Amino acid sequence: MPPIDSEKLTAWYNFQAPFYSLWRDAGRHVTFETVLTALGSASSADILDAGCGSGLFAVPLAVERRCWRIVGLDASAGMIEIARRRQSTLGLVNLDLQVGDLMRLPFADESFDAVVLAGVCPNLSDLPGSLQELYRTIKPGGRMVVVEFDRPRMSLLTRWFFHLMIGGYRIISTILRQFRFAENWSLEATTILSEDLLNHLKTAGFEGLSQQQVEGYYVLTVEKPRSSQIPA
Repeated sequence: MPPIDSEKLTAWYNFQAPFYSLWRDAGRHVTFETVLTALGSASSADILDAGCGSGLFAVPLAVERRCWRIVGLDASAGMIEIARRRQSTLGLVNLDLQVGDLMRLPFADESFDAVVLAGVCPNLSDLPGSLQELYRTIKPGGRMVVVEFDRPRMSLLTRWFFHLMIGGYRIISTILRQFRFAENWSLEATTILSEDLLNHLKTAGFEGLSQQQVEGYYVLTVEKPRSSQIPA
């Protein structure tokens, strides 16, 4: 499959942001408690939700951990606008939402105690490069918690939803060519196997800590070694 066109993908998410939030943000994600446990219970922490979308994880993290500083970053201004509305409604002063690129993070080295990366990896045009950039921003001994669809364990309903979503995208992208960010989009292209992702994470410098299955998802927790150096 050709590399994803990041600009067209961002335009697609800007277009669908209001509709996406209606169903995606209706309640806490099924993996939220698993992610929260993996992040720990420190009295204070700086957490980055990379590719935060409309705030699926960033918003409840800020609600649940008022003593933490949560930074949510996404390339889609439309998604960030939805997240900011949710932030305003809930009065979350510990949440900082920004528009930005995962390949060029606007943060200094070792800025965060942990990173959440949820439902993002298949959308990245340069996954290895993005993982190295995230690695750079995590403190030694810090963690990254990654959530992705577990394709081999998907329910029939989830598979049906994916095929419906892909079919809808193909119709819209045929009519509106500015949204044609990936040719031959498929279930395989929109998901990544856990073993493949773990190999990418280890190549970036992370050490694997745990893998958990939660319904149709897997949650990978990895750590940046305390004596680590940023990979060349």
